Formats: sequence, C-alpha cells, structure tokens
Amino acid sequence: MVVCASSAFAGDWQAGAGADWQKLLAAARSEGKVVVAGRGPMGKPMTEAFKRDTGINLEFLGGEGRAQVARIEREMRSGQVTIDILFGGQTYVNYVNEGLMKPIKQQFVLPGVTDPKNWVDGKMRWVDKGQQYMFIGGDYVFGWPVYNSAFVKPASLQTWKDLLKPEFKGKIASYDPTNGPGQAQSGFIIDLYGLDFFKQLYIDQGVKITRDSRQLMEWAARGVYPVVLGSLPVEIKRFRSAGIDGLVVADMPDGHGALLGGSSVVAEPKGAPHPSAAAV
Repeated sequence: MVVCASSAFAGDWQAGAGADWQKLLAAARSEGKVVVAGRGPMGKPMTEAFKRDTGINLEFLGGEGRAQVARIEREMRSGQVTIDILFGGQTYVNYVNEGLMKPIKQQFVLPGVTDPKNWVDGKMRWVDKGQQYMFIGGDYVFGWPVYNSAFVKPASLQTWKDLLKPEFKGKIASYDPTNGPGQAQSGFIIDLYGLDFFKQLYIDQGVKITRDSRQLMEWAARGVYPVVLGSLPVEIKRFRSAGIDGLVVADMPDGHGALLGGSSVVAEPKGAPHPSAAAV
C-alpha cells in the first residue's frame, strides 16, 4: 500500500525500497490495472497520480457509500469480486468479522510507510481491533448540525439541547442513524448526551430519515427541513458552490464533533482480481 502521512516522502516515495518492492511493482504492472471504489471527488486526482507514479492504470468507481457497500457485499458473498481496494468508513468492519476481507498490514513494505516516526503519535491507526484489515488514512471533524439561516436564527440554536425546543419539532432531518454518516452522527450524539437524549431528539422531535446525502442537503436548502444531521462536507460544498449561501455549519460549544476517518479507511476484499496492484 502506498499511503504515507509525511510530506518528506512526497518527492521520492520509493526511497529505501528493496528488491521485494521492485518485484511487487513489476507484478502489479503486469496485471495492468487496479480497481478502486470511493467517493467521487477522489477519482480524478487519485487516478492521475497513481498512473504518474507507478505506470499502472487506476479504474475508479465513484458513488454513494451505501450503493458501494451493497455492491461489494454481493460480490464477496458470490465469490465474484471485481473491486481491488475500498475507500470508505467503518461499515466494512462487519465483513472483517465475517472473514470476507483480506488483511493488509503485511502489505505495507515501503520505509516511508512502515517507519513510526512518519505517523501521528508514532503509530498507524486502524478501525478493526486486530489492526490488520482497515487502515485509517486520515481524520476530519464530523458530527454537527447544518441549518438554513433563512429559516433558523443562530440565537435559537446554540447547543445540542436546543434541538429539543418545540420550534424544531418536525423541522429536522437526518441521514439514517443506523448507516454511514448517520451512524457516525448518532454515535457522537449518544456519546455526548446519552441514549435518552437521542430518543428525545430522533423520535419525539419527529426527525425525518433519508439515505440520500444530496436529498438531505436539498431539504435544508429549500427549508423543507431547515436543520439537518449527518450531512457530508462534500455535499455542503456542492450546494454552496451552486450559490446556496445560507447553509450554516453550527459550532456547538457543548460538542464540536468527533474525529472521523470516513472515506479514508482503506480495505481489501478477499479475492481481489489484481492482488499485486492492490498491494501497490
């Protein structure tokens, strides 16, 4: 896996690599390509950089996380895997527990990757307890309400507990709290204020549920549900770029959000069609 946190290796990411690496790279080039699934915006820069640095074609499959999870699950269970590498979140940990994923830790061979000094706190981070299957490549702060300032005044939404106000009943939407970004959001809320608060918010306040990230932001933009939970940063940026200026990411002093590795977690399904290119 060519994943490194240190800019020191940006110029020569193969520095110090031995014969085993060269053998692996040659085998990968003979396979011709690697198939990677992840969030759409990752596609173009990743494809171009991988081809430039390795000479290997990268076929990128972009799309909604739920659709990709459904596809790879079908492929793994049928033994007809077409995807080599997955960039996602914690969802894939269930497949680790079922024995459907391939351990990747031993595939890290470049000195720039294996040297602890190149990583925050001197160690790589993993989703799975065994620290073998799901590597976290990066973190960002996630788990805050987004509201439409044309319908919600900042003074009325200063803390998480403000969401329980009668004025917000029937006015809040969320990504499905059992899946993807909605699961990360609900987990943060429960960790912050407990299960009773979660029930008061999601059930008593009549939170509308969706599994469509774009629909969630569209509801906020139109004021159908002026407060939304579990919204993805890429969707917020997409709508702002389209001229929707009233979308505000609320900074809640009683809970700023949690560190999340969503879309940066690297995993490999068993039976990947291009194993050497996947390792590179």
